[in-house]
Amino acid sequence: YMTNPSRYKFIKDISVATRSVAALHSAKSNTNNNQIQHYSKYSSAYDKNLPPALVGEAVRSALRSDQGICLDFTTERFSSSLMTSDEVGVSRLVSVVQVQGKGTHSFLNAKFSQSVPRKHDMVRNAAANCGETVQFIRSGHIYETGYLTSKGRIIDRLTVLAFPGRDSGIYGDVEEAFLMTSPGNGGGTLFNELSPLVFPMDRVTLVDCTGVDSSDSAISGGDCRLKTSVITLACSSLKDAQTSFNKNILNILSGGQKSQKIDFPTRGVCHHYQVRTGNGDYADVYFTEHTFLPMEACRGYTILIREKNSTSTRSNIANVIWGNLTDEYNDEGPVGLGTLEYET
Repeated sequence: YMTNPSRYKFIKDISVATRSVAALHSAKSNTNNNQIQHYSKYSSAYDKNLPPALVGEAVRSALRSDQGICLDFTTERFSSSLMTSDEVGVSRLVSVVQVQGKGTHSFLNAKFSQSVPRKHDMVRNAAANCGETVQFIRSGHIYETGYLTSKGRIIDRLTVLAFPGRDSGIYGDVEEAFLMTSPGNGGGTLFNELSPLVFPMDRVTLVDCTGVDSSDSAISGGDCRLKTSVITLACSSLKDAQTSFNKNILNILSGGQKSQKIDFPTRGVCHHYQVRTGNGDYADVYFTEHTFLPMEACRGYTILIREKNSTSTRSNIANVIWGNLTDEYNDEGPVGLGTLEYET
């Protein structure tokens, strides 16, 4: 060091750089391992040993076909080897929060970036096409809004189903809205962050609809456990999506009545129906033109189902619909995809 200080400084710099590079490679390796483990937890409809390019081409081909694809954003329909016992059956893609009360629209306008549309077309004549099994309740709006921080930074982009209310006290006239997170932001984060912001003067109540919740609903006339499901049917064109919906979903909702028809909501409009289940109860079905995907890629419809949780698979409308959509003997059904296909 005394004879050649510059050489010592060079060796010292090399040593520091070597340690930095080693730490960088270690961090990168840990990041890759965490990412691999993260994606391995997602369920897939395909064999995970298949090349991703082959799976991607299969998904694109299914989307371009007349049958299209279907996704369940609230229930894992395909198992994964790394899932724990608590994670089996629960999807991490989308969570739903219900806002209900006379101050619903004021609460939404104050907490989010986009205001609720003022005009609500109550399409009561749409009930003329419904039978005894499917009853039209009301029409509302669907729009997207930003959930922001106090500094105006975007936390998440929410999809809102907003329905107006009236003072008649009739079921279906209660002012309410459903907040759906963007896929990938599921869980109870949104509900946990909004709950402390609710005060008595807001005149609203929040319900975490992720998975199974306990709430007082007019569906069963009392306190019961309700299950919320969000299922999307997407095709290359809107006409194909309507045809597939009539063949694979409407026949389940109508109890096999082929003569039953419903009016398809236009973009920006959401319809609320009541459907009689197999065990004699009623389920709320919210129906809208939305796919969680760009319109340039596909068109289709999303149904949000609120029903009494039942251990019987046949009594659960969401399970029956998904089973009919993805039945191997259903040649006209769409291709069911897992959460891994959506994420990648």
